[in-house]
Formats: sequence, structure tokens, C-alpha cells
Amino acid sequence: MSLFKRMFSGTVAGAQRQTAGGSSHPDYSDLISRIISGDPVAEAELVDRFRAGVFQIILGIVRNPPLAEDLSQDAWITIIKKIRSGDVRQPESLNFFVSSVARFHAIDQIRRIRRRGQSGNLEEAEQLRDPTPNRLDDLERSERSHEIREVIDELIPRYRELLLRFYINEEPKDVICAELGLTSAQFDGVIHRARNRYRELYLKGKSAEEMRRRG
Repeated sequence: MSLFKRMFSGTVAGAQRQTAGGSSHPDYSDLISRIISGDPVAEAELVDRFRAGVFQIILGIVRNPPLAEDLSQDAWITIIKKIRSGDVRQPESLNFFVSSVARFHAIDQIRRIRRRGQSGNLEEAEQLRDPTPNRLDDLERSERSHEIREVIDELIPRYRELLLRFYINEEPKDVICAELGLTSAQFDGVIHRARNRYRELYLKGKSAEEMRRRG
């Protein structure tokens, strides 16, 4: 099912009956500033905080624990370099930034391994699941990709992060809950409201576009 259909169809089980709560949205501004300044302690804090999530994301792509561990180590080098370069525009979305970099790093490495498979890595390459086509690539190719991204960007940070991480980045629900301090029921409630808000903004935009065409 496409991202668009998933976001517009049905509801998360029991979401309408739940009330969101949990901890306030983490503020990573200080952590990011310390990493940019070259603080190794801050870098260690970052890795410690997101290590498990990054490994699970990469493992879900490569289906090979030893390789996932190796790629996780490489991904952290890339993640920290990007943070030092000021690539994190929204500190409150650091979770999504880290998971996105990890995901794209793993996909890129799989493609590299497959390309050089004939020169000594064929057995390993054949064991790897081809990351394409996948839902993320389908979204990027979709005619709706641009407008979906624009609508998501209008949401408050908490809603934006959940939709991006769960629907686009396809992170496991339990990983998101653990990192954001949410129970399963709280997650369902928040993402239900996020989808409803997304739907409102999307339909409002389509209505305005239709009126412009008629005018």
C-alpha cells in the first residue's frame, strides 16, 4: 500500500480511544552544538542514545547481523560528519536525521557490494536483499512526492517526526516509542492525530488549488 493510501486509510488500532501524553519533545540543540564544536563526549552520547535504533534500521535492510554491525559503525562516521557540517536544520528532528542517514548509508553500501560482487564478494552480495525497489524510492518517484513533503513540512515537529519516521523511513514502532518515551497506546494516539492533521492540510491545499483553477 502506498504512503498516501496508508496515511489516508483507516486508523491505527484503538487510536481514537487513546489520549496522547508522555515526555515532552526532546531538545537536542545543546547536544548538536557540542558535536559541532568537536566535543567527543557529546559524540559518545549521540551514539549511545541512538545506537540500537540505527542497528535495527540497517539490519532490517541488509538482513545480515555481522554486516549490519559493520555498516552501523561506518554510518556513525557519516552521521557525525554531517552533524559537524551543520546538516541538522531542525534539532528537534535529530532522531529522523540520524535514522535517515543510516538508512541511505546502508542502501548505498548494498548497491556498492552488489556492483563489485563479481570481484570477490559475490557470495555476500547474493545473500543481500536488493534495496530497490522499495517504498522510499517509490515515494521519491511518485508524482505526489513533492506535495506530500510540503504538507508534512507544515506540521508541528512532533507530528512531522512521527509521520516521517514511521511512514517514510519505516522505522519499527517499538524503536520510535523507546526513543521518544511513548507507550504503544500513546504512539497510536499521537500518530492518529498527526494523520488527521495531515489530511486536513492536504485537503485544504487541494481545495485551494481547485479554486485557483476555476478562478
